[in-house]
Amino acid sequence: VNTTQCKACFRSAFGDCLAQEANNCTNPTTDSCFSATGCYMFNNGSKAILSFVARGCIACPTGETACSNFKVRFETETNWTLRDYYNIMCFQSQGQ
Repeated sequence: VNTTQCKACFRSAFGDCLAQEANNCTNPTTDSCFSATGCYMFNNGSKAILSFVARGCIACPTGETACSNFKVRFETETNWTLRDYYNIMCFQSQGQ
């Protein structure tokens, strides 16, 4: 099991997030689960809010560059934008 953490924002609920991610992956032997918790806003930019958890299955990021790429991909595939402070926790269950 591999865990990657990017820039910190909120840290209190990562254990719960990871537990939820493991159950939400459709194929945990080949997919990786991620949680992104932090400061969000709608893509239309009209309202800034705080969103607790976003989740899905995607490849785990490693290193700062990969974390930045993950942020871009996350924003592309969801209706959320990660603001200045964000935290990405990835739970990789490949081979388990």
